[in-house]
Amino acid sequence: MSFELFESQDYANQNVQIPIWRATKSYVKAKDLSREKFYDDMAQAFAKAIENKVEVVMPKRNKHGELDGFKRFAIPPMALMGDPRWFSYYLEELCGQPKRPVRFSMRVTLLHLYLHLKGIEVF
Repeated sequence: MSFELFESQDYANQNVQIPIWRATKSYVKAKDLSREKFYDDMAQAFAKAIENKVEVVMPKRNKHGELDGFKRFAIPPMALMGDPRWFSYYLEELCGQPKRPVRFSMRVTLLHLYLHLKGIEVF
């Protein structure tokens, strides 16, 4: 199995963040996951992906900004996500939208990968 992520700067864009937020929020609600259980479930999904050698890639661009193939994306340790309390802040809602944008786009990248590993296509 393989999965192609967006370019890293794309995850800072609200047009990318909001669908991932909605899918994450729906999944957490459907599975009745606490922030700790969600964090653990994410860690297990990544460990399984590493164990099964799931190939994850990101677009690679040359110095002119043209697509120049793909580069392997190594799934980082869960510690990069920070304290599980972060998920509570991430899932807060205001008028059907995320209450605040995510400043650390690697978190959104990892949430997108997590949803894919769970079989949820966002885009």
